[in-house]
Amino acid sequence: MSDNKNLTSNLKKVIKNVQESVALAIYKRRSNRIIKVLTDTIENLEYVLITFALIISYHNKMGYTALAQIIGNNIIYYYYKNVIIRKSKKK
Repeated sequence: MSDNKNLTSNLKKVIKNVQESVALAIYKRRSNRIIKVLTDTIENLEYVLITFALIISYHNKMGYTALAQIIGNNIIYYYYKNVIIRKSKKK
């Protein structure tokens, strides 16, 4: 009788671990698809350099929110100018 209880509790633990592993794998796959474009572009050194230059230039002149908006606008413009326009010219 106690063997059945042990077997049942061990089986429940294994099933729970499998469910957690599957859930994590599904979440990882979804998140990789969703932010793949962002991770590819954020890791680009040019965006880091744009951000650094703007922070050095404006950090004493404005607040964090305005600075974040300027950085975002410049990165979006750079992306548009160098990626989107080049793709449209290739076609």
